[in-house]
Amino acid sequence: MIRLLLFALLLQMPSEEWISVETYDVITSIDFSPIEGDDTVTSTYTIHILEDQLPAGQNAIACFKIEVALKSGYTITNVTDKWGREEVESASGSAKLKAVKLNVILEGWDYWDVEIFRVSVWYKIKDGWGKRI
Repeated sequence: MIRLLLFALLLQMPSEEWISVETYDVITSIDFSPIEGDDTVTSTYTIHILEDQLPAGQNAIACFKIEVALKSGYTITNVTDKWGREEVESASGSAKLKAVKLNVILEGWDYWDVEIFRVSVWYKIKDGWGKRI
């Protein structure tokens, strides 16, 4: 319950605190339940953001807000303070780029959609980061 309240509060914070960032790529994966007769699905949307798109650097980031809009009309919004680092290939395939990896996971849905309309990501700077004393 506390987690739900914290999530609701984070979503309602003033929009000027969230800084928009461009996504590099989005990968969708679907896992079907291994239990016979169970139609539930786990959908994972993996979003990569190039580290050089984050002017504040990862140490200054408090959390990310991710909005995945699907072609079916559903919109998934997630606020997370957990992310990973990963190397991704450049568009030409000739170089490796450092990226932040964000996952949005939906478990237990009996409805799933792999067609993405739009993905938007914002980040929030930690309180007091960059302020001079």
